[in-house]
Parts: sequence; C-alpha cells; structure tokens
Amino acid sequence: MKQIKNMMATLFGMMSKAFSNKANGKVIFAEQLPDSVKNFVMRNFPNKNIASIEMKPNANETVYEISFSEGTEVCVNSNGNWATVDCKLDSVPTSIVPESINSFIKKHLGNMRVLRIDKTSYGYHTFLSDASMLEFSNKGFAA
Repeated sequence: MKQIKNMMATLFGMMSKAFSNKANGKVIFAEQLPDSVKNFVMRNFPNKNIASIEMKPNANETVYEISFSEGTEVCVNSNGNWATVDCKLDSVPTSIVPESINSFIKKHLGNMRVLRIDKTSYGYHTFLSDASMLEFSNKGFAA
C-alpha cells in the first residue's frame, strides 16, 4: 500500500511540474496581439481562424504561439518575426519560405511541399511532404 502511495505522489509531482511549465504562458485574445504579429497573421494566413494564442515571455523577448482552427501552428515574436511555422498537412505559405529554399525545392524535388519550417541560429530546417527533412544555411543553401 505504501508503494502505491509513493507511486501516486511521484506521478502527481510529475504532472504538477508539467502543468506548471505550461503555466509560464498566458492565454490571450487576438485583439491583444501586437500590431506586428497581427500583420504577420493577416499577410500570411488571411483565411484562417485563430483557435488559441499563448503569450510566453522569455528573457529577451515575448513569443506568441498561435494555433489555428484547422491545426496550423506558428511561433512569432513581438516584432512579427516567425521562429516556427507548422502547417501539418498543408503547405507553408511561400511568402514565409525564403525564395532560395523555394527555388531549390522546385528545381531539385519537383512537387515536394514544405509542411513545416523552423528558423535556427544557423539557418532553416524544412520538413517536406514526403516526410523528409532538409537543412539550409541562413543564405538558403542546402546544408
């Protein structure tokens, strides 16, 4: 019986920690977004409905995690600069993907579509419709 209590206490502690990490963010309404983030959303996702927005302050900046009703998720900072765009089974808007990456994919991979793109300190990770992942430098060259 004591082992079951200990296991339950451990499980409860783990769950509490997981939920407390989620609590670092704050759910907000679209009207509360900075204009730069609103402009990013309107320019790149004009026909999508926002399902939820979580504002997460970091040491250097505030990040907004936006989920759309059909499943697309984006992570944008308060200046309107994206870090991650995940369109799940849909294509990432070409306005978001750097032209050099769009050109490389069109030239070498034909009909492949970018479903997700992540910005990193050294470039981009792109996840394609055939489940492959390509890395590109900051200048858009395949790594």
